[in-house]
Amino acid sequence: MLDITRFKDITGTEAMGFNPNHASLSTIHPLDNSGKYYSPLSTLEVFRILVKSWHTSRMRRDSPGPIEIDVDAYSQPFRYTFEMIAFDESSIGLVVLSDIHVKGLLCSEAPPPVVTTIDPPTIASLFGLQQGPGPHVPYPLDLNCDFSQDYCSQWVNDDGLVSYGVVPMNSKKFPVPNGIEGNVAIFVLEGVKTSTLRSREVPCASNATVTVTYMRSEYGFVRLCALGHCVDGSNTFGEMSVSASSKEPFEFSIVAASHKNAVVVISSISTSGNTMFASVHLAEHLCNYKSLLEKDDNVPLTIGPSGAMATISKGKHRAILRSAHFDLTSPVILNITVTQATYGSRVLLCPDSTSDSESCHELLGPRVEKPMRRSVLFHLDVEAHQFAVVLYHDKAEQFGPAQFTIHSIDLKTADSGQMCQS
Repeated sequence: MLDITRFKDITGTEAMGFNPNHASLSTIHPLDNSGKYYSPLSTLEVFRILVKSWHTSRMRRDSPGPIEIDVDAYSQPFRYTFEMIAFDESSIGLVVLSDIHVKGLLCSEAPPPVVTTIDPPTIASLFGLQQGPGPHVPYPLDLNCDFSQDYCSQWVNDDGLVSYGVVPMNSKKFPVPNGIEGNVAIFVLEGVKTSTLRSREVPCASNATVTVTYMRSEYGFVRLCALGHCVDGSNTFGEMSVSASSKEPFEFSIVAASHKNAVVVISSISTSGNTMFASVHLAEHLCNYKSLLEKDDNVPLTIGPSGAMATISKGKHRAILRSAHFDLTSPVILNITVTQATYGSRVLLCPDSTSDSESCHELLGPRVEKPMRRSVLFHLDVEAHQFAVVLYHDKAEQFGPAQFTIHSIDLKTADSGQMCQS
């Protein structure tokens, strides 16, 4: 945060309230020992923010809120200037400056220490690292990854070198950039190591772009690859993106390597473009699935324009959609597309409709920030002969009724052959 005393009124006007046509507030140049001031923050000789004044009677409605401006490196003296202009001379305008924050490094500031020694037990303690659930769990088809929601099981690490934790705040032992925060995935690499975090197989893609936000310590390297093309994370902190189009199945891969002890932190993964997955809707009938009402707290699923729908309100707990019996000659992939709309609600996959919750796998929930349509894959082995999708909500008193829509259920063989669809 900049000290407000570092600013001076260069027009002789009171900065916090005014009735002239124009007023300015500017920084005082800080100087280094040589009498010069350089900063890597700006390509402009004058960094200027223009704030439109507003009538005091309309301040709440017209207030523009926080203003953020990104500026590039600049090696000449400069100052920040805030200009306030009254566009209506017949009334009084009011501009309030509350907090001023600068993210970046001024030449007069000491750079953060470079972490040269990576001690794995210390890293594990600082980040509170824990292992993920492994590859044999339900996972969404969407490659977008928010580690604050779940382990992002659509991205798989096969050698156990990726752990999950929370970025430490204001740690002198391991300082991190401002853009790295919250829940993350971390490669902890001892000595000379290479490890990969790969996506689940993408059946096909059209102009699909994956962007990864990362940081790496000294002696660490990271790259993002798809279809034989790789992009290196050349900076110690930043983003890397790779695009891919293919009619054949392929994977995206995040590859981390080291030649001494190192860590690579993956903060987020985002996608744009199209990754293609088959989808067939449950909009006309329930096919060979049955909506069960075996207990008093069950509610039925009804057919709507988007699929099988259920609303679970106070006094009710679940809606169940049970499959017919089947026999498998080889493992298959179950693909379920569901919209879940209420915080506290859950989507479970159970061996049958009478299974207790400990025998079920949680596909989605309970942390639902907003209504979201998601596709989830689950592997069924040859011992499976039936399954039940259980829509569960026992938090109606706290969060209100829960709404669910099951859009589609597909069964596919391991080579993507369609077995049955609903």
